[in-house]
Amino acid sequence: MESDEARRQLHEIERGEAASWLHFAGHEWWQPLGFGIWSAAFVLSLGILQGPPRSLVTLALIAAPLAYVRWDRQRRAVYPQGPMPRELWRSTWALVSLSIAVALFSPSVYFAAGAWVAALATGLATAAAVELYGRVYAADAERVRRRLA
Repeated sequence: MESDEARRQLHEIERGEAASWLHFAGHEWWQPLGFGIWSAAFVLSLGILQGPPRSLVTLALIAAPLAYVRWDRQRRAVYPQGPMPRELWRSTWALVSLSIAVALFSPSVYFAAGAWVAALATGLATAAAVELYGRVYAADAERVRRRLA
């Protein structure tokens, strides 16, 4: 009897720890587009601007994701903390792999075809990567929900 109660309590603790991770299972329709535009602008800032304008625009583009995270934290009122559920490792590796792929792809296109083509290609690749990551994360989060139901 006591072991059933202990198991139930451990299950509730695990559900509570996973809750902040599962809150992110969906993404807004505009997020892939927004990240794609941001990455294209970043490529253009590095590829066509020179001197102080390049530094200022690049600095602003580096600050933009920090501002986004701050806004998103306030909007969602919860951000992942504590141990990540094991089912989310797949989506985490997808995020890392896709980020590295886009980071390697962008300069390759830049040196082969120039800044404008690289910006377009990077923007499209980033938007696709964000969409793919969002779908993988949502599927993984659903697996966590089923396990903890």
